[in-house]
Amino acid sequence: MELKCCGLFGFILLTSLALDGIPAFSVTTSNAKPTVKENQTVDLYCEYSADFQNPRVEWKFKNPSGSTTFVFYSAQITDKYKNHGVTTPNNGKSIHFVTATRQDTGTYDCEVTSITTGDFRSVSIYLLVQVPPTSPQCRIPDTVTTGTAVTLKCQDSACSPACTYRWFKDKMLMPVDPKGSSAFANSSYSINSNSGDLVFSSVSKADAGTFSCEAANNIGSPLTCTAAQMLVEDKNVGGIVAAVVIVLLILALLGVGLWFAYRRGYFQKKTQSKPNVIYQPAERATNEDFKQTSSFVV
Repeated sequence: MELKCCGLFGFILLTSLALDGIPAFSVTTSNAKPTVKENQTVDLYCEYSADFQNPRVEWKFKNPSGSTTFVFYSAQITDKYKNHGVTTPNNGKSIHFVTATRQDTGTYDCEVTSITTGDFRSVSIYLLVQVPPTSPQCRIPDTVTTGTAVTLKCQDSACSPACTYRWFKDKMLMPVDPKGSSAFANSSYSINSNSGDLVFSSVSKADAGTFSCEAANNIGSPLTCTAAQMLVEDKNVGGIVAAVVIVLLILALLGVGLWFAYRRGYFQKKTQSKPNVIYQPAERATNEDFKQTSSFVV
């Protein structure tokens, strides 16, 4: 009877909460997308409704690559985050980062479970640790050949949020669409501002120059990689012609050698000598040969 009474009381309490606009077994946060500059402090907050009887609170972290680890488990901070200077005031309702680093960027799940009833709810918080650009890494070829496809690369993997990129040729900003600029109208290239790739579909002599790339994300000052020169050379037509001439000379010498060997008889088949045989016609038989020299009497 007591269980029925408590169950009825719980039902009435939940109904009352619902009517008052407070959802039953709810987990919320006051800031679902906090941002903080690197090496500064930040707090993540988690609130849950009073109907969680004997609540158990856990915090999980998922990094951008998808790996998940516990931050707060079994009513205490895990060893990894203790060493990182993370604390959990308010019985796990919040976690405090003394010094947030770029590795702390990711999704934090606050999960609350009622040990008494087994009810479970959670809320996700995405923490963005802001990192200004560093000097980007640029890959610019020294020499390329006319007519070939060429890709110049620029990347800064540390900046957060992710950087966008701009390319410069001879200290002049390269527009995303070369046809919209008289200075680059004769070029055939494309720029991916998100990946940092500068692609020439068919490089020409006019594309030669000194290139540099700028990385920016509105957190710190934009930074540029060291400028490097790219030379564009014509195809080595003289070398191709010389190679063809050499091949023809080799074939000619080979032909002369074969002709000379043939003339000397190196390719003639040796014939076996046959013995000389003289054929004489058989002597004609005469009547004398068939005369009866003896007679026989039977």
